[in-house]
Amino acid sequence: MLTQAERQALQRWLEAERERLRGVIRELDEEVEALTAEATERATLGDHVADVGSDDYAPEQVLTLERHERALLDQIEHALARLREGTYGRCERCGQEIPVERLAAIPYASLCLRCQAAVDRAAGRLSLQQ
Repeated sequence: MLTQAERQALQRWLEAERERLRGVIRELDEEVEALTAEATERATLGDHVADVGSDDYAPEQVLTLERHERALLDQIEHALARLREGTYGRCERCGQEIPVERLAAIPYASLCLRCQAAVDRAAGRLSLQQ
């Protein structure tokens, strides 16, 4: 079971990570806007089709990174909500306590290792848990 000090330390980490991710997402949004504007300007200048295609690729890479960061932010928001509700540290699938070591490694984890491995297997993902 999580001690009050462990819970507070994890909450502080989650809140700091939430703010960091919000900043990263803002920067990525600005980068996508700049890259898109640049690509549009080049396209109107009559660049070669291959150059325009390359210009379209850069915003897609940034958008992929942004989607990943938003998904992580969603997990962190969910963990913070669970802290407020008093359900943080319990597996959402089986209800067992998530080991402190797992939460220390992945503070936004919502499943114990056994349930995470089952979810990963069902999704066809490699799992380290046997």
